[in-house]
Amino acid sequence: MVRLQRALLIVTFVLVTIMLGVLLYAVFFGGGFSDLGGNEQVGGSGSAIYGNQEVPIGGGGQLPAGRPSPSPSASPVRQPSPAASVASGGTTVTQRVVDVDAQQLTLDRDGVSVLYYNPTDGRFYRLTSRGTVETLDDRVFHNVERITWSDDRQRAVLEYPDGANIVYDFSTDRQTTLPKHWEAFDFAPDGEQLIAKSIGLDTENRWLVVTDASGSRTRPIVALGENADTVIPSWSPNGQMVAMQVETSGEQRQEVFFIGQNDERFPSAQVPGWGFEAEWTPSGNQLLYSVYSSRSGNRPELWLSDATPSSVGTNRLSVGLQTWAHKCTFSSPSVAYCAVPSELPSGAGLFPNEMDAGVDSVYRVDLASGATSLVGTPDQPHTMGNLLVSSDGRSLYYTAKQDGSVYRLQLK
Repeated sequence: MVRLQRALLIVTFVLVTIMLGVLLYAVFFGGGFSDLGGNEQVGGSGSAIYGNQEVPIGGGGQLPAGRPSPSPSASPVRQPSPAASVASGGTTVTQRVVDVDAQQLTLDRDGVSVLYYNPTDGRFYRLTSRGTVETLDDRVFHNVERITWSDDRQRAVLEYPDGANIVYDFSTDRQTTLPKHWEAFDFAPDGEQLIAKSIGLDTENRWLVVTDASGSRTRPIVALGENADTVIPSWSPNGQMVAMQVETSGEQRQEVFFIGQNDERFPSAQVPGWGFEAEWTPSGNQLLYSVYSSRSGNRPELWLSDATPSSVGTNRLSVGLQTWAHKCTFSSPSVAYCAVPSELPSGAGLFPNEMDAGVDSVYRVDLASGATSLVGTPDQPHTMGNLLVSSDGRSLYYTAKQDGSVYRLQLK
């Protein structure tokens, strides 16, 4: 009996071993079972379906040589692209070129050097094209609140918190004092004259005035009365217009009136919103301006329109960018560059100083067509201001609101 049981156990073991061998052969060499990964195999030398792609199967159930088997491993993590050294539409390296609180940036006469004011020591400096910093003048001007440069950069109006105003000539080191009740200055294109608002205590003694750079020959142009706050002195590059007056016109519109230096009244322009602020294009033939309205969630929007005496307000078109006009600069009569926040909260147009706190990207604007293109985004999260483009088109300079330093972004 014991021998019979031992024989039965041996036979059972042999049968199980044979069956396991058959099963293993079928799985690895027979091609007749479903793939455990869920990919269907059909026939011994037919095809396998991986996703939507049909892959032929060679003899013996093997994939053809040179075709790697699908891997069940997870998809590789996509790494962020490195910042480009020259702007090409993505993240772009920026270089800090002035590491102090630099204010009132402007290009020097050579078109490549940058002038700025350092409020810490009260001096003016020049950042040269070689990257060196040198003093523009030996004089010290403490606590300057606002600076208005002449186009030739030889003169500047310096306004102080106590109302004092001076014109300083950097070429002759001469200083001229202007009346304290004057404000909102702008130079004529030749730098020899100034436009300003003379704000007397009485409304009947408030005027728009033109004077020479020494302040010695002054003449009134327009009585301002109670409308002084609606007038913006802004001398057009072609010299034909010296100021704009902005009035409410309708539920979501403003009307802009243009004033000549001899009190000429040019046609007005309707703008589709409130909060009008504008920059003359270098030719003086167009205005790049921003307004906000309920249509945009009261966020600022950029617009272009003609602005010659015979074409004021015509050919108006939306640029399609939500930013303020003061965040734009011009590289030529046909091209502007603008800093555009990545996002703006609703109502940002009403509070530009407080709401302009996001991360900016740079866009190029074709002034003929209004077409825009993304130039690049600084590799540091900056709120950009005081944009300048060198005359050779190679460099864009700006100040970062976060630290006041000057940064350079390479365009070419």
